[in-house]
Parts: sequence; structure tokens; C-alpha cells
Amino acid sequence: TPWNAAEGQSEVEQVIRDINRIPHVTLFVTIRSSSPPCEDLPWHRVDLRAVGAAAARNIYISWHPKSNEDPGIPGLLELIGHMPLAVMLMAKFAASTGLSAEDVAEKYKALGTAVMGQGLDAKTSMDICIGLS
Repeated sequence: TPWNAAEGQSEVEQVIRDINRIPHVTLFVTIRSSSPPCEDLPWHRVDLRAVGAAAARNIYISWHPKSNEDPGIPGLLELIGHMPLAVMLMAKFAASTGLSAEDVAEKYKALGTAVMGQGLDAKTSMDICIGLS
């Protein structure tokens, strides 16, 4: 991302400041850090929380419709804490690899978030997007 490039942070912060000067524009930024860019700007923070089991299943099925009858989905979703981004990434991983939810759960137990580097490009890698705790 531009943020991680050499000299990137100051350039990204300048773009954010330029956008912030436009009165009719709202900027929505997602970050993994506890410190937002341009700390002098007024930020409204929202912590992303886990969803319920039914909502997590709906997210999973929306990304991997062919898995609708997979009996391993509840166990996988419980394992990753019903976190929406993790659910989406696991569903996309299962869809791209053809693995069942139970197989994905076993791989996750063995490899942790590194499992997401298999079968997906770096932009969707769970190691890059989220660290599960």
C-alpha cells in the first residue's frame, strides 16, 4: 500500500488532509493500528466486533454459496470468533481451494493465519488483513 512505501506516510497524510478540507465529503478509513494517520484530525473510531453465529454463517455462505450444506461451518466460525473479516476471508479461501470448512479449520489450527497465504493473493491474505487473537 502507499502507506508502507518509502516516504509514503507523509504523502498519504497529505491526501487525507486535502480530502478533509472538502466540506461535503466524508472519509471512511479502516486501519489495523491504534494510531490513525493525521492524529490532529478529529476521527470517529469504531471498533469492529464479532457478529452472532447466524450472521457469521450468512457472511460465509454469501462468499461461498456452494458450502450451504457444509456441516463444518459452525465449528470453523466458532474457531475464528465470528469476526466478519475473518469469516469472509476463510469463506473465500475455502471457495478458492475447494476445501470443506472442517478442512479449513484443521489447516487453520495447524498453520494459524499463515493458512490464508495459500490460494489467495497478498491483498486478501489474513496475515496482512487481520491477526486473530
